[in-house]
Amino acid sequence: MKLNRKQKNVTLHLTLLLIVMILMVMSLPMVINDWHLSSSYNYDLLIKICLILNTVFLCCFWINGFKDVVYVLFYLIKKKKFDQIEKECFNQKKANPQINNPKVLLLYCTCNDFMSECLLSSMEQEYSNFETIILDDSSDKFFLDKIDEFSLKYDTRVVRRKNRIGFKAGNINNYLKGKDDYEYFIILDSDEIIPPNFIIDSLKVFEAYQDVGIVQARHTGTRNENYFMQIFARSIKANWPTYLQTKQYYGFQFFFGHGALISKNCYQASGGFPHLVAEDLCFSLKARLKGYYTIYANSIECQEQFPVDYYAFKKRHSKWTQGNLEFLKKYGRFIFTSSLSWYEKFDLILFTFNLPLMAVFSIYLIMNLIIFPLLKFSPHYELWILIPTILVFLAPTLNDIIYFLRVKSIYRFITYWLSSLLLYGSLFFLSLTTYLKSMLGVKARFIVTPKSSKALNLFDAIFLSKGELFYGAVLTLISLIFTHSILPVILIIIPAFSSPLLFLLHKKENMKVMILQEPLMENNAAMPLKASIESISFSRNALLLETDILIVANQGEVKAQFLIADKKLKDNNIFLTVEEQKKFRRRIRYPLNTTMISFTDISDLY
Repeated sequence: MKLNRKQKNVTLHLTLLLIVMILMVMSLPMVINDWHLSSSYNYDLLIKICLILNTVFLCCFWINGFKDVVYVLFYLIKKKKFDQIEKECFNQKKANPQINNPKVLLLYCTCNDFMSECLLSSMEQEYSNFETIILDDSSDKFFLDKIDEFSLKYDTRVVRRKNRIGFKAGNINNYLKGKDDYEYFIILDSDEIIPPNFIIDSLKVFEAYQDVGIVQARHTGTRNENYFMQIFARSIKANWPTYLQTKQYYGFQFFFGHGALISKNCYQASGGFPHLVAEDLCFSLKARLKGYYTIYANSIECQEQFPVDYYAFKKRHSKWTQGNLEFLKKYGRFIFTSSLSWYEKFDLILFTFNLPLMAVFSIYLIMNLIIFPLLKFSPHYELWILIPTILVFLAPTLNDIIYFLRVKSIYRFITYWLSSLLLYGSLFFLSLTTYLKSMLGVKARFIVTPKSSKALNLFDAIFLSKGELFYGAVLTLISLIFTHSILPVILIIIPAFSSPLLFLLHKKENMKVMILQEPLMENNAAMPLKASIESISFSRNALLLETDILIVANQGEVKAQFLIADKKLKDNNIFLTVEEQKKFRRRIRYPLNTTMISFTDISDLY
């Protein structure tokens, strides 16, 4: 195999542009009619300018919305081919990576959010020649002591720096710059768990392709501690394969900052990670222009946590929006003059401008809610235009709809769909303020997503939602004054007013469940299952002490389920007393069938 321009295909983006062009041609008579009508009004020049802007905004919204439709359709049509290509990659008759045995560095990045159980699970690699290094930017003594204790216990290196210049990128560069005694490195976020086959299978991808510099693994959301995480974590599993597998052949593929194996040659040729908030996106572009591609490995599955609550989710969204805007300001002109193909440029701009587009939508609202009514002019829209507009509105959830059809859970889908409309619709105010700050020259900040939820009551939730509530109230007032109706803004103000509710969703905690893999209990196969479990000495773990349910599973199938009746501590170990439950769910989604013990919650059960 060889990855080159011939494997990239222009069909997807031509299809997208053709759809939007047809819609624009169909709407042209309306625009022309409004243009002629405006001549009989005062301030006709201002009306004409607004009509042009209105048409441009409408075109942008259609492109952005139908992008999701076209991507999902191409994925469904080409999925078997995508899977077959990847299967051939892993079944190739080449040397085992263990024989060549290149040195791999496992770089765990943390800043006051160290999660020892995640790192420990990630260190259980089937590959032998790797070294774990904790790149610690923490300032909190609690985490500093916790990391030092882990380092001594598991013989891992800890690297700290005197300054924290360059955010996460600076942390990584501080260790790798000038270092040459390795061939590949992995970047791990604090809440991430990579599977034991991660290094071996990622190296197989490097062997299968030429020109590859980054292998990005698939991610899915697990360890959902509360109802907020339970609802929205499904989006990770639903969306990663659809967009990333398709982008590999039809667009610009980039790495997502974690869960990826990167070659030393790619890193050094690209000059390291740019000291920007969106260091992953910037590095992907620099690597691509140096001739290195990013390959998405759908069959290598990593686990991560969805933001623990609405507060953490907003923090992450703010960071992503700031990062995308900073990227566009720094690299926008450079992208257009680069050697990338036109559809790679188009794809890159589409996906990076997706978050800031929510803020630009406010300009569209101002024109239609204030300027046109003040000018006593009303643009004419025919009824048919509602069809693509509604489709654009639903497009971001199209992939989720298909995913839930496979899962066959209508209740879960309705809950997820309605909650998602409120969640992402409530971000308009945050996107707008972030966009305005960026335009005013406020420097982007790297925000570490909080890993623990905030204890809130209703008053706290209302106070924290003051921006969204104010935004919703102002929009409502403007719409009533100028249009005498709230219908034009109903889909924005309802999510804005729902912010306090979103803040409180995490208060409903999930039941912790421990998964015990049956194949790793073979030493006790002669004993009854209950007695076998009660004979196992578990290492003392705070999460285990909070767990009430134990499930024995094999290849995702539940073999038995037990209620943990008692936990006895002996010599820093835990022995369980369990009672078997006759009724239980038959299958589990996680954890992967690779580790003896993992922690999940009821939301991960089918």
